[in-house]
Amino acid sequence: WIDHHSFQNDNHNINNNNHNNNNNNSTSSSSFSSLPEKNENGIEHRNKRNQSFSKFNLNASSFEIKINSQLPSYSSQKLEVVYLIKVKQPLEDVKEEKKNDFSSYFFDGQISNDASIDSLYQLMSSQFLQRVFDGNAWPPRVKKEFEGHAQKFMASLTEVAYQSRGSTVLYIPDENINDSEETARDKDLVHRLESILIHWTRQIKEIVSNQDNFELVENAGPLAEIDFWRLRDIDLSGIRDQLNKPGIKKIQKVLENAKSAYLQPFHKLSDLIQKGSLDSQENLAFLSSLQGPCEELSRALPKDIPLILPKILDCIRMIWDKSSHYRMPEHLSGLLRKVSNEIINRCRSQVSLLQIFEGDINSSVEILKTNISCGEIWKQQYFDAVGKTKEEGKAPWDFEESSIFAQMDAFVQRCKDLLEICESQTQFARRSRNGSKGEFPSFGGSSGPDVAKGLIEIESSFEKLIYHLENLPYDILDVNVTQWHDDYNLFKRGMKDLEIMVRNVINLAFETVSTVSVGVELLEVFVHFAKRETIRRTVDKKTSELYMLFIDDLQKVKREFDIGRTSPPLHPLYPKSAGAALWVKGLVKRIEKQIEKLRGAVCLNEFALDIRNEASNQYYQTMQTLEDYIKKMFGEWLLSLDENVLSRLETPLIVTQRINSTSNKSDETYLQNNFDNVLLRIFNESFFWKNLGQQLPPFVEEICNLEEKYRILRENIFLVVRDYNNILKVLSGEERRLFQERIEYLDKIIKPGLTTLTWISDDLETFVNESRKQTEIANKTVNEFKDSFAKIQFNCNQISETTLVQIKKKKVYKLDLLIAREKIHRQRMQEKLETIYKEIGELMRHTYEVFRNDSLSVQREFLLFTEKVDKMIEQSLRQTVKKSMQELSKAINGDGKSEVSPLFHINAVLDMDKVQLRPSVEELVEIVNDVLEKQVAVIQAIPRVSSTVEKEMGEEVVNSLREGAQTSATIPSTASSIISRLDSAQINSNSLPIANLPSVSSTQASFFNIISKEEEIMKIFTGVTNGILSHSNITLKYLMHWDKYKHFWDSDKERSIKRYANLNPSLEEFERDILEK
Repeated sequence: WIDHHSFQNDNHNINNNNHNNNNNNSTSSSSFSSLPEKNENGIEHRNKRNQSFSKFNLNASSFEIKINSQLPSYSSQKLEVVYLIKVKQPLEDVKEEKKNDFSSYFFDGQISNDASIDSLYQLMSSQFLQRVFDGNAWPPRVKKEFEGHAQKFMASLTEVAYQSRGSTVLYIPDENINDSEETARDKDLVHRLESILIHWTRQIKEIVSNQDNFELVENAGPLAEIDFWRLRDIDLSGIRDQLNKPGIKKIQKVLENAKSAYLQPFHKLSDLIQKGSLDSQENLAFLSSLQGPCEELSRALPKDIPLILPKILDCIRMIWDKSSHYRMPEHLSGLLRKVSNEIINRCRSQVSLLQIFEGDINSSVEILKTNISCGEIWKQQYFDAVGKTKEEGKAPWDFEESSIFAQMDAFVQRCKDLLEICESQTQFARRSRNGSKGEFPSFGGSSGPDVAKGLIEIESSFEKLIYHLENLPYDILDVNVTQWHDDYNLFKRGMKDLEIMVRNVINLAFETVSTVSVGVELLEVFVHFAKRETIRRTVDKKTSELYMLFIDDLQKVKREFDIGRTSPPLHPLYPKSAGAALWVKGLVKRIEKQIEKLRGAVCLNEFALDIRNEASNQYYQTMQTLEDYIKKMFGEWLLSLDENVLSRLETPLIVTQRINSTSNKSDETYLQNNFDNVLLRIFNESFFWKNLGQQLPPFVEEICNLEEKYRILRENIFLVVRDYNNILKVLSGEERRLFQERIEYLDKIIKPGLTTLTWISDDLETFVNESRKQTEIANKTVNEFKDSFAKIQFNCNQISETTLVQIKKKKVYKLDLLIAREKIHRQRMQEKLETIYKEIGELMRHTYEVFRNDSLSVQREFLLFTEKVDKMIEQSLRQTVKKSMQELSKAINGDGKSEVSPLFHINAVLDMDKVQLRPSVEELVEIVNDVLEKQVAVIQAIPRVSSTVEKEMGEEVVNSLREGAQTSATIPSTASSIISRLDSAQINSNSLPIANLPSVSSTQASFFNIISKEEEIMKIFTGVTNGILSHSNITLKYLMHWDKYKHFWDSDKERSIKRYANLNPSLEEFERDILEK
């Protein structure tokens, strides 16, 4: 005990908190705290001397006492309190000799924060009633009335308290009834006992009728039946034992003496208890055979249930045959119904609505199908058991099926409904079997966007229907909820509308279908909708249309084959026989591609079966016709072959060919590859026949083995011929003389290929390599020469496009500004011309390097070529000078189509009492002529190219050419090619007149001297001068205009002003004089 100053009032309560021990139970603690006091009205208040609660904590392991003034915190866990109450006077039930003992002033007990019936029952039975009934402080009338109500309350409280534990207990009041006869005369006590007896009667009656109530339980399984009879047996046995207790016997004896009318019904029920106990034991004995199978059933998965049901049915048949209770049809049908309930419960436990609406549809479908199969198998096994019972000659099972299978049939139908919902999600919501959402298909064509939009609307409408089902306020799997039928019918009506929408979308998508491939792709998109009958008919119709499209194409192939079989439309590079077969093979692949597309669509195998067979028959007939044609063409080609065809290789490698020239009226002779065309056709035909899968004869295989060898040789000879012919084609007659030595050298190398070497000669590699090398070098040199000449031509065009004057239309120039402007422009143009000339010079020097080491005749031809370039440059310079002068002439004289615009700005100046133009016409003519002369003088910066080339040739070569020109009357030409030498028995010599040779002297006139003295240039020059002078009369007339104002500068102004001032005119006269004069 712990003394504490807060214990100031006897009404204080001491609260003992039981704390949980730790894991090793090494530490325990207890605490005591003072509670608030209560005043006369029962209102709590705190001790004035101690304003806070005090709490002592005693730690048993460390023997320490700690004071805590904080209020204890109570959790929601169960809290038990042991209390100790001190009273002012000794307790009444304490013996006299112990009234001075310490313990006579205290009584204790235990309560908890548990507000359950058990806690109340313990409190009432252990403390409260005992203290009240044993006390004498209450008035007799109050105590009597309280006892009557208290006994009734305790009877009900006892019933409920033990009923929660699964047992029935008859409440026996604590009354002094040792003398039954004397007690029978106490009417109040008899009345209380009768009320207790009535309560017992009601309890027993409820237990007896409890069997019928259990039959009404909807979802109970067979194990619940076994548990019911087990608990009933325990309950009835317990009541039977209680009826034999002395307390109950005494109460019955008192009521017998009191001749109570309530005793007879109680005795009848007591007999029923005896009989019910025996029946429960018998039923439990029979039902125990079901314990094992039913426990196995309660743990089984739906797929395993069919294996367990035969054992359960065998046990039930035995119970039907042996048990008196279950011989009644309603009892056995109830037991069978509980088996159905257990099957439903097991199947229902495996179904996840979340998986159905949002998860793995595949697993949900499998579970639902298993549940449906399980229900159907259970029903079938029941009928099998009915048949066995009938065969064995035992009492038949003439039960009403609906009483057993009503719930099962409803559950199977509910599973079928959910299965349809799962299937509809794969159809309308793009949900795959694993629950993920599939990729939205893409549609092409003009109707593609409308089709996609229609499918999106269908999917959106379906998701609304699913959302409604997913958020129903009840359990869909509960077959007792009839609201499901209305909600599911609403879903089905929505699905009907979606079916119509799908059919419309399918029809829209097929409006633009023109090929089998596109149609199959569309059907593969829509076929997953075809699980519904209306959509299935639409898909079947579209499949038939697709096969009709294929049949129409077969007919087109037949018509195309019939038209082209005699003259097939061949590609120019295809051989005749194999090309025809290849054309037919294309028709074969065309129809094969379509039939493979149709056959590859496995999802369409169950549609359009009739037209499918017709299309298949026509396909095989067409294929047979086309394949027969290919075999025929191959046979005819083999018959046309000559086994000695390799003898055609004994021909020269190269031959000559005359071709009509576009530049000359006469034909020109070129080289040609001389490989035999018959062998080429054999090579070509063999290649295609192999690709078509045909077996070639041995001699054709031998020829084909040589194809690669002769292909390489043929291509090399072709390159030689191509380069040689290209040299002849691109060079003009003058240019051929420039390359005469190179052409003669190529003729010498190529000549064996035209005369002695054949395709089967031994030493072909040396000839091919050398001729290929030399023709390639020569062709490259010629191409570079032509490229340089093209660049020279381009530069000459640049020169001709240059303008030496820069005058804008309809702009008036001050003369000094015009002169400065033109000077700057001429400088830029001169720099441009010099740059162009420099590039031409570099090109000529680079070109000459090719011919530097050639003979004097070639050098002379190069000088001719240089003269040609000089003429090109001269012509370009002439054009630019002429164009520039014409531009200025046009600005001064006009073009004859429009009025001449002013060009020069001229000032009228009063000088020495005379009006003059500055500059004057004569000065303007002089300035414009100077501008023209300077424009022409710009080309002085461009010398002749021949002077540059002569420097490159050197003085020795130039002197040799001069001497040759003076001592020879003609120069022999050997620029004829091998072709001309082959065409003629002897080589003819051509001669060039000396007059055509270029001048090798350095005294040639410059471009400036030639162009500036040309008559046409001088004529433009004169035209410009005359154009300016033609304006003399206009200027003279303009000057005469100022004569009427001559008196302004000739008269004495001071004298005139003084004379007018002396007249002293008025303002009106002054104004009039001004206006008149």
